[in-house]
Amino acid sequence: MARDLLISAAVGVVIIGFIALGRPDVLRPRFLASGALIGACIALACNLLMRGLRSILDGLAGGWRRLATATVLFVGGVIGWCVAAWIGQIALGVRMFGSASGLLLGLLVMGLVAVGVGSLFVLYEALRSRLERSIEEAKANEYAVRELELAAVLQSRLLPERRNSGRGWRTDVAHHPARWVAGDLYHVVRLPDGSVVAAVGDVAGKGMAASLVMASVTARLPLLLTDHSLPETFEELGRRLVEEGGVRHFVALALVRLDPASGAFELANAGLPDPYHLCADGSIVALSVPGPRLPLGVRAGSGYRVLRGVLAVGERLLLLSDGIPEATSPLGEPLGYTAFERLLGAATARGPEGLEDLVDEVRRRTGSEPEDDWTLMLLERTAVEPPDGGDPTGSEAATVGVGGRLA
Repeated sequence: MARDLLISAAVGVVIIGFIALGRPDVLRPRFLASGALIGACIALACNLLMRGLRSILDGLAGGWRRLATATVLFVGGVIGWCVAAWIGQIALGVRMFGSASGLLLGLLVMGLVAVGVGSLFVLYEALRSRLERSIEEAKANEYAVRELELAAVLQSRLLPERRNSGRGWRTDVAHHPARWVAGDLYHVVRLPDGSVVAAVGDVAGKGMAASLVMASVTARLPLLLTDHSLPETFEELGRRLVEEGGVRHFVALALVRLDPASGAFELANAGLPDPYHLCADGSIVALSVPGPRLPLGVRAGSGYRVLRGVLAVGERLLLLSDGIPEATSPLGEPLGYTAFERLLGAATARGPEGLEDLVDEVRRRTGSEPEDDWTLMLLERTAVEPPDGGDPTGSEAATVGVGGRLA
């Protein structure tokens, strides 16, 4: 308020200066002081009225608010002028009006001056407040971006390498989060018996909350898989998600456990799209697991089951979240699973690099960045080199059968 009083006092002095053009006698100090007094009194009256009526003014909108503000400023100008005239006559000996008409003219002029000058103050304060909010929002956004960048780095360290391999197996992953941090997960767990488990999951929702659930599931998987079967792992994860309470998070998850020596695999699926068996003859077979398929966390004790099969050397299994098949074009049309299977056949024929080629083709068809996380994971059975340099496939491979058809 002190700044407003000083500025208004200066305006009052300037106004007296204009009035005094051609009348040097008016430029005496007491008249200039009366101008400063008028400005200060009007500013004080307007400030007090505006503060007292702030809640009422804030409740108005548009033209009504502007009209009410102008009215308050006019009344403040009138009150300030009257107070200044009374103080000026007593303290400075300056009579600011000589007749009733002079009084009315002074009230009208000072009220209008208060509206004009006060409106500039109101506009300045509004612009200053808006600028301060913009600066605070920019700082908050900058801080949020730094936090998200850090979260994305930390999340990437929780996930395994995109390409991973061991004795008799290999995985390749295409993973494209829709945001800084992903709700999709992928994981590779090597078990003590020599088998390997590949996992792809999709946490309901997006952003930081989904990524935290993803991190929790990823951290628990290796511990559970060591001592539990795939259905038991699902039951335990689902039970913990249900018991944690608070905001419920559902997790769709697919697990495949492969014995690289024999090629035998078990597949369990809780709510993800059907994985695919990429056979040696080039055909693609969707693998539908029997029994309940509810995502984890919906309810405990869902009775999950497994689908068993065999992979020949060179054959692959594809696990996926629903992001790519359900990606939409600019017209809102989904890509669909039939079109996805056609693209999959062409892409995977080019080897591991074909996954990213598939992603690029989907992005070209949909014409945009993903609105949902995109995750594809190939698990391939590779030849196991025997320690004695004999037949790399071993006698066990001969019992697999042509094409690795489902047992």
